Amino acid sequence: MSTSPQIHTLLEQEAPGYADRSRILRVIGGAILLLGITAAFLGPLEVQAFYLFIEGGRFHYEGFRFGSFVFAYIAAQTVGYYAIAAVCIPLGYAHLRLQRWAGAAMLTLLWFWMVAGLPLTAILYLMFLTSKATSVAEVVLTLPLTVVLYPVLPWLLIRFYQGHAVQQTFARSDPVPAWLERIPLRVRVVCIILMLYIVALYSLVLVNGVFPWFGVMLTGTTGILALDAATLVLAGLIWGLARQYAPAWWLALIDFGLLTLSTLITFSRYTYREMLEAMALPPHEMEWFQDIPFIDWYPAPVVIGPLLVTLACLLVIRPYFSDARVPAHPA
Repeated sequence: MSTSPQIHTLLEQEAPGYADRSRILRVIGGAILLLGITAAFLGPLEVQAFYLFIEGGRFHYEGFRFGSFVFAYIAAQTVGYYAIAAVCIPLGYAHLRLQRWAGAAMLTLLWFWMVAGLPLTAILYLMFLTSKATSVAEVVLTLPLTVVLYPVLPWLLIRFYQGHAVQQTFARSDPVPAWLERIPLRVRVVCIILMLYIVALYSLVLVNGVFPWFGVMLTGTTGILALDAATLVLAGLIWGLARQYAPAWWLALIDFGLLTLSTLITFSRYTYREMLEAMALPPHEMEWFQDIPFIDWYPAPVVIGPLLVTLACLLVIRPYFSDARVPAHPA
C-alpha cells in the first residue's frame, strides 16, 4: 500500500533506531518468487507424466487409471506445484515491495512448519527407518539433514521475522497494518492446519474415497460423500476461526474430537494391508507394497498423531475465543 509524500518525509526525518533489513528481505523475496515461478513452470510438465503411464506409454501397466496409486500421486504432485506457485509468487513479490502482509504471512507459514513438521517428520522418518533398503550409514547421513530442515531452519527464520529490525523495516515501508495482522498469529496457524486437512481429505477421493467411520472404512460413493461433508465443515470452521467466533472454536473442538475417536477406532481394526485393499488399488500396485515391513501393522499410532497435535493447537488458541472478545473482521 502506498503512502503519501508527507508520511514518507516524516519517516525519513525520524532516526531509524534499527538495522534496515530491506536488502535481505528482497533477497529472500527474490528466492521465493523464483521458487514460485519454477513451480508454475513444472506444473504442466508434471501433467505430462500421465501420458507416460497410459496405454502405449513408456511406464504403462495394467490398472493405471483414476483410482490407482500412481494416478493419485501424479495428481497430488501437480496440485502441489500449482499451490506452491499460488503462494510463492505473490509472497515473493510482496517481499520485493516490502509489503507488511508478507511478514505476517511468513510467520504464519513458518509456525505452521514448526507445528505440522513434528508429526510429519516423525512419520516420514519412521517409514524410512522401517524400510528394508535402509542402511545404518543412510540413517546416520540423513539424521543431520532432517534436524536442519526441522526444527533448526524454521526456528532461525522465525527468529529473523520476529526480530525488531524486520518488523520495523516492513512498518517503515508500509505503515498501514494488513488485514492478516488483525487475526492472531496462533489462530492463523490453526487455519492453515485445517486447510491442510482439506487437501488431505480431497486426495482420498482419488483412492476409492476411503474414510474412517467409527470402526468401518467407508469407500466408493459413500466414502466420497463423507469426505465431501467433512471438507465443507472444515471450510466453515476456517471461516469462523479466522473471524474469532466463539461457537466456531467449540465446533472445531467437537469435530476433531469425533474425527480423532473415529480414526482411532477404525485404524485399530484395519491394518495397512487392509487399508490398501479398501483403496481398491490394481494388483500390480498392491505387489509394490507387499515387501513393506509394517504392511500388517495397525496404523492407529501413526495416523492419530497429527490429530492429537491439532487438538492441542485448538486448546492453545482457546483464549482468543472468549464470548467477551470482539471478533476480528478482515477487510
